[in-house]
Amino acid sequence: MVLHPSSPPGTDPGWLHRRHAEWRDSGQPWDDYCRSWGAAEGLHAGQDILRELGARFDSGPITYGPYFFTDLAAISETEEQAAIDARLIQAGRASSTQADSGQTAAPRRHQPDTSFESRIRIRSSR
Repeated sequence: MVLHPSSPPGTDPGWLHRRHAEWRDSGQPWDDYCRSWGAAEGLHAGQDILRELGARFDSGPITYGPYFFTDLAAISETEEQAAIDARLIQAGRASSTQADSGQTAAPRRHQPDTSFESRIRIRSSR
């Protein structure tokens, strides 16, 4: 199975196609390209985002699954899931629901931010 973006001629290829073309042109290994692209765009690693969300929301288990299939010509969600299951690619989607409720994660009650950075911001704004 080949997972690469393509689009009909004369249409906007979309973000995934542009990333693929930039990576190919860069000559870098995928992980290096992806890391440098993410840093240049100010993106955070998925695990960092999940950790921070977990600190702020009560949620159930995190599930991982297909995300890119809508931007991949002739690749279905089922085919992307099969590639994830075979460990050919990493899942691009992480989601969570409240445990046992099927609802989206609920915010935790506000906890005052007592971090060093917060104290500096508070003092400097007085």
